[in-house]
Amino acid sequence: MLNKEAESNSEDDTYKPFDSNNMQQLWHNAWSYPLETPVMGIIEPRIGVVELNGTLQQCYMVRKKENGLFTDKWYSNDAALVAAKQDLEKCYKKVLAKGAEKVAGKEHKSIGLPALGTEVGFPRKDAAKVAVTSISEFIKNNPDAYNLVHLFVKKRSEAILYYWLFTGTSL
Repeated sequence: MLNKEAESNSEDDTYKPFDSNNMQQLWHNAWSYPLETPVMGIIEPRIGVVELNGTLQQCYMVRKKENGLFTDKWYSNDAALVAAKQDLEKCYKKVLAKGAEKVAGKEHKSIGLPALGTEVGFPRKDAAKVAVTSISEFIKNNPDAYNLVHLFVKKRSEAILYYWLFTGTSL
């Protein structure tokens, strides 16, 4: 269940320095419009790892309000991933809906999102599938909500994965 590919600090990317000698060409293709940038805090689900009986197991704890009372729910192994995926999907849907409220009626309706879950224990491929499904579903159901959705990833391998999931083709 736990492997190097799922780790956030995998070493599959190398640093490429920014080439400042080509600034004119770089800015030639840039978009220019004023940004109004309200910021929202997102508390994404975190999957942890604990050692029980000599084996590493994934765990997920969430505090939920039920009937006016807060209760802690604990999940382990496969159940941890299933519950955290459901909550990650809710994060995307909620932030997309709140963002759409903020940009409603504006000419430039865009939102920028980090790839949620990738730095807090989610296997990257699982987090990517949740992101692509959630964003695609939201846009399908709310086609006028945004002109553009920016999704920020930290690794080229993630950018390739998200591109493939969105388009079904490779770069």
